[in-house]
Amino acid sequence: FSTGRLLPPTPRLQRSTMATMAARFAAAVACLALPVMGTSVTPIQKVIQLMQDMKQKGISEKEAESVRFTAFDQWCGDQKRVKTDEINAGTEKIEKLAAGIEKDAVHIAKLTNRIEELEEDIARWAKDHKSTTDVRNKEAEDYRATSTDYGESLSA
Repeated sequence: FSTGRLLPPTPRLQRSTMATMAARFAAAVACLALPVMGTSVTPIQKVIQLMQDMKQKGISEKEAESVRFTAFDQWCGDQKRVKTDEINAGTEKIEKLAAGIEKDAVHIAKLTNRIEELEEDIARWAKDHKSTTDVRNKEAEDYRATSTDYGESLSA
């Protein structure tokens, strides 16, 4: 599974490279200890050859690491740019939402005041209605009494 991301070298990779180089050096020393039997290469030449091979391998690994680091550095730069853009977009959205919340809070306050005014009007109208009903009931009672009185006066 590969995500396409390059990561920095791990200490394990560095240790294995060091172990390989140490093994080669040990092999070179072991070659010196063996008696030379009819070979045209001297032990010193063999050690020099092994050291040159180690040097060449170190140079090639350094170049490979440089390429990996350059790719990783590029990835880091890209990620920094992307994350910065995302943070800026998020901050802008937060500011817009905060402004909307503030606007809605003002609207809520206005509507709350209007509701209180209307509730006062309703309470006043209910009181007026009760007063008017009481007055009309009293007037109706007075009318009935007067009508009854007139009716008795005419009958007598």
